[in-house]
Amino acid sequence: MSLLSLLKIEFIKQKKSFLWKLSFITPIICFCILLTFWYFKYSTLINGCKDLGLNSQLDVLFFTNHLSSLWFILSTFSFSLISLGVNFIEHNENCWKYVLSLPIDRTKIYFSKWLVIFILSFVSIILNSIGFIGVSFIFKLENCLNVILIFKYIFFQILCSISIISFQHFICCYFKNTLIPLSISIIGIINTIMFSQSKILSILIPYVPTMNCVPLRNGNTAQIAAVTGLICGILWLLVGIIEFNKRDIK
Repeated sequence: MSLLSLLKIEFIKQKKSFLWKLSFITPIICFCILLTFWYFKYSTLINGCKDLGLNSQLDVLFFTNHLSSLWFILSTFSFSLISLGVNFIEHNENCWKYVLSLPIDRTKIYFSKWLVIFILSFVSIILNSIGFIGVSFIFKLENCLNVILIFKYIFFQILCSISIISFQHFICCYFKNTLIPLSISIIGIINTIMFSQSKILSILIPYVPTMNCVPLRNGNTAQIAAVTGLICGILWLLVGIIEFNKRDIK
């Protein structure tokens, strides 16, 4: 069976699930929060951008979209829940034994699930981007058509999300008890700011890159976060594939 066929099957399986809808609900919630925040804090944000150490109004928009609208937290948790939903059916119906016994390349099975999570996460990031671009036009912000900077922000988010997607997919697939990966994600998200203070933990913990992906000032921090997220994501994806291929049929 081809990877495309497995991908179609995975999407069909997710149709009745609520969790995939989070890829649409989360950016809508963040858009509403961001719009409300700018409506009440417009003067403060415009006049105080230099005090925040930001160079332009677009930088302020990035900053508020990522932190003030809770996008960083809600998107990370949303990606974690989507990973949980993609692997929930097999755990809930106890059919991993059947899936693993099929004459299908296990790598394709594992990767098709990863692709579903990635695609839904990608859609969520794009919708959020449309939202904050809309806010920039509503409030007529300067430099709001800086396509290169906006593209960097979106691209860095996508790269950083790979670390979360790969790690969460691995633990959601590995642990039958869904509360374990859910608890890990909650603890990881809550302590992200603390982890980011350490140079070692900021590289090892997959939740950290997403927090630092905003291309502010010279953009070095965001570039490092993007590279770290990509490398970390690839490594966790390989770990998951290796474990899945070696898993015994029980």
